[in-house]
Formats: sequence, C-alpha cells, structure tokens
Amino acid sequence: MTKHTNTLIPSPKLLTSLTIFLLSVSYAQIGRTQTDVAPATPHAPSEAECEKSLKQGLIGRLKMLYPKDTRLEIVSIDIDGPTTRFCDIQPKSLTFVYGPVAGKAAYAFKSNDESSRHCVVMHKALRKGLVAKRRYRPGETLISEDFDLQEIDVAQYLPFEAKQEYLSGPIENAAYEAYATILEGRPLLSQNVKAAPKIRKGDRVRIEVISGGVVLEAAGVAQEMGYVAQPMKVKLPLGQKELTGLVTKDGRVQVGL
Repeated sequence: MTKHTNTLIPSPKLLTSLTIFLLSVSYAQIGRTQTDVAPATPHAPSEAECEKSLKQGLIGRLKMLYPKDTRLEIVSIDIDGPTTRFCDIQPKSLTFVYGPVAGKAAYAFKSNDESSRHCVVMHKALRKGLVAKRRYRPGETLISEDFDLQEIDVAQYLPFEAKQEYLSGPIENAAYEAYATILEGRPLLSQNVKAAPKIRKGDRVRIEVISGGVVLEAAGVAQEMGYVAQPMKVKLPLGQKELTGLVTKDGRVQVGL
C-alpha cells in the first residue's frame, strides 16, 4: 500500500513578501549598529607634549637672535599668572619682548582664556671658539698653545658680542698677532687679530731677482713690514738701490725685472 505525503509549496507572492521582510530587518540592524558607535573624542595633549611643542617653538624664535652656528638649549621657562600650564601657550602666538640679557629672553602671548601673559626663557646659546689662556697685548704674535677650543655660552654676553665672528680653527704659530688687547678667559674675535708680518722692518732678507728666466740671489734689508703675497720694499746693501718685490711663504722677496 503506497503512502502519500503532502508538501506545502509557498506561492511566489509569499516568497517575495518574505524576502522584503528579511531585507528590511537586516538594514535596520545595520543602521542601529552604526548609530550605536560613539564618535571618537579628540586627543587632548599632555603637559609633556605641550612643553615639547613650546620648546621647539621657542628655539625657532631664539634662532633669530644668534648666528647660524649657535646651538641652543632651553634651561627653564617661567610663566607668569595664576597657572603655569604649558598647554595654555600656543607657540605661534609668541611675541618677542626683550633679550637676550644674561641668558634670558622674554615673550608675550595670549593664553587659552585670551588673557595676556608673559614667559621668561632661560637658555644657553653655545658657539665653538678659541679661548685665550693668557693676556695678549697689541702687536704680540699669537701662539697656538695659548688657546683652547671650547663651547662658549654667548647668551651671557652682550647681544653685539654674541653676534661677532669667533675664531675656531687652528692657529698657525707666527701667522697672527694681536690687533687689540686679548684678555685671558675671553674668546678670540676675528676683529682682535690680524695677519702677522712675515718680515719686519730692518730684518735682513734674501732677495731673488728674476729676469728672463734667470734668477739672481742677493742679501738685502727690509724697508717696511712684509706680509705673505704682498709687495714690500727692500734695499740692496751695495749702491743702496731700493727694490719692490713680493713676499713668499718662506720669507724671501721675489723681485721681477
């Protein structure tokens, strides 16, 4: 005996309605999920981050007060007013007030509450230079052993001194002499030295007279100070004839005829 089972087959209209219902439920769930996500809150910088940003801004301002070869270090920042929060200061709002004086520079700014404030920046401005270990008087020939290469905090000097040219390269013995007094413990400034004469007035010198490829040598006497590659006057002992020639690095005088 054969057993028959009845199978329920939904109509196409019912299938369409069911599909629309399921899709609407899915979209509603997606929308609810997106709405429930809270918006991200902006990151509030810490005091350490604000301090770092402020120091970078201040160093950029301080660079305007010193030569390019200066290395700057901020020692401390003193903020006036009821609070001392670094986050109250926006580096772009800094306005120069005075300095540098004894390692200080002052800036005005508006804090986050729009009040006018000031900050005093203690700093170091380090430049490399030769420092004298003894006093030199004008006219004395410089000796390399009398100078040490150091980092000099020019923020402690007067502004015009901080911007002067400091000699930092090695000094060749007898190449320079003091043009002005050089004090012990002070940096060597280019304006206080000048090239030392290779030959001094009254020195006996060797003269090379060059004429048509022929070189004649003779002894003579310097009539003035002679500097390397510069013309100077010499006199031959015999006949007291005065000649003009160029001073060489080894102290000879070359005369062309």
